[in-house]
Formats: sequence, C-alpha cells, structure tokens
Amino acid sequence: MERNEADDATPGLEPFVGFKQEPLYELTQEALKVYLLYFEVGAPAVAGVVDFAIPYRELADLIDTEGDLWKVMGVK
Repeated sequence: MERNEADDATPGLEPFVGFKQEPLYELTQEALKVYLLYFEVGAPAVAGVVDFAIPYRELADLIDTEGDLWKVMGVK
C-alpha cells in the first residue's frame, strides 16, 4: 500500500513553513523558551502570547557546551 503525506496530517493543523517574524526567546537555566503571538500558532486571539520551552537535553546536538555563552549561563 502506498503512503500519502496527507494520511500523516493532523486535521486542523497546517505544516510549519516558518515564522512570520523573528520569535522572541529566553534562555533559562533549564530550557530555551520561545514566545510567539497567537496567530503564529493558529491559536485564538484571546491566547495572546503563546510560549513553550525546549529542554536543553532536546537540543544537546546543537549546543556548544564549551562556548562562552554556555559557561556564563552556568547550566550543568
């Protein structure tokens, strides 16, 4: 049986094609927090700013743990 990409789609969700504007973010001790306006994620206007956290362990392959930023942050 041949697979169709449409079979993998979640009803009501569109594929991610990029941000409309540069997202705001925050580096915390535990995670990279990203802040998006409601329309970036298809949420209702009452949602205002939507935020989510990406734990550093999920970004381990992308982080330079020997770099100055990482050392200054003091993340273990």
